[in-house]
Amino acid sequence: MKKHPYYTSVTGVILLYSLCGFFLLPFVLEKYLVATMQEEFNAELRVEKIEINPFVLSLRINGLELDNPGAEPTIRIQEIFTNFQLSSVFRLAFTFDEIRISATELFVTRNNAGDMDFNYLLKSNDSRATPVEDTQVNQESSPVPLLVYNFLIEDFIVN
Repeated sequence: MKKHPYYTSVTGVILLYSLCGFFLLPFVLEKYLVATMQEEFNAELRVEKIEINPFVLSLRINGLELDNPGAEPTIRIQEIFTNFQLSSVFRLAFTFDEIRISATELFVTRNNAGDMDFNYLLKSNDSRATPVEDTQVNQESSPVPLLVYNFLIEDFIVN
């Protein structure tokens, strides 16, 4: 019995999509996040595990820890879970069925100058800043459409 090449092609595409989504994308995302935090903010980000399910469009990040440039803890999050909806295409808005942040511990202190210790995340990098033209300021921009059905923050602690 001869198989049709169409079935082989579809199977190959599904297999490639699965391998990239389940294995390659979590690896690349973790490396990108860690490198970006180091380059942009001189902060250390550690991630225990990233899981992506490309079939249900979900992302789970376990064991996220961020330390400030002084190697002191800024935030610890046990789990971040998001479930993206394909209906975003029809709604013309980023649609999430669920966004859940579990067991978050935020460390807030002031330094001797009176600044909060997480200010390093809010400061812009002046060396990369480009002047804004008057024409750009006058252009109106609308916010990105976003629809979240369930947003949950569990066990949030501020130290």
